[in-house]
Amino acid sequence: MNRLDEKLRDLAAERRVGLMAHLVAGYRTREESRAVALNLAAGGADILEIQIPFSDPTADGPVITAACQAALLAGARPRDALKLAGEVAAASGLPVLLMSYFNILFRWPGGLAAFAREAAERGITGTIVPDIPPEEGGGEYHATMRRAGLHPILVVSPNVPEKRLRDLAPHGSGLVYATARVGTTGAATDLGSDELRDFLSVARRALGLPLAVGFGIHERRQIEALAGLAEVAVVGTRFLRTLESGGPEGVLEEARRLATRAAP
Repeated sequence: MNRLDEKLRDLAAERRVGLMAHLVAGYRTREESRAVALNLAAGGADILEIQIPFSDPTADGPVITAACQAALLAGARPRDALKLAGEVAAASGLPVLLMSYFNILFRWPGGLAAFAREAAERGITGTIVPDIPPEEGGGEYHATMRRAGLHPILVVSPNVPEKRLRDLAPHGSGLVYATARVGTTGAATDLGSDELRDFLSVARRALGLPLAVGFGIHERRQIEALAGLAEVAVVGTRFLRTLESGGPEGVLEEARRLATRAAP
């Protein structure tokens, strides 16, 4: 079991929905993004998702896209993000997932195997890469991550039919990231809709893994509404907006408001 497996086991025992907090490495500076990550952990986050900034983040809404662009303009680079994620994993003790787009991993010096090896050596738990279907090179990606002891997290959306979900199941590992709607991050989402509940039920049955639900979650009541539907709620845009208005200390307070576990 790696840290993600242990955390999911603990969440099940505690019968609560965990908080996965998303941040962009290098935004607004490397030092500040490190402070944000550690404040998220101190505020009660259960899992940290650290995004490697990319110039064309197709799954992300305007807030995260702007953060990626600002981080790149400030000089953030993929290897810096990997190093930061390793530092945060060591300092926080939490499972840390690296989120990236496949072009970055494809161009990694030494290839996928080198990236996976470096990530595992730095204590990373898994990876989230939303733009690489198994049929288009994703099979190699999933296999390479697994060989390194990492969980390659599947990303699925409500428009994916059950047959497709069953086809994806052999590639799943650790956790499934289920988007609460089709589209990009940031916009508000109705987590109480029958359509979403049906989708999550089908996804759980077809994939056989715990679910993390993201896209548009920004309030504690939304996280609590996922009880019985998902193991984890993902919050990203909300924390970025809080960072812009209140700095890292504001992020700490926001994490305390959203987290379902008491801050350490």
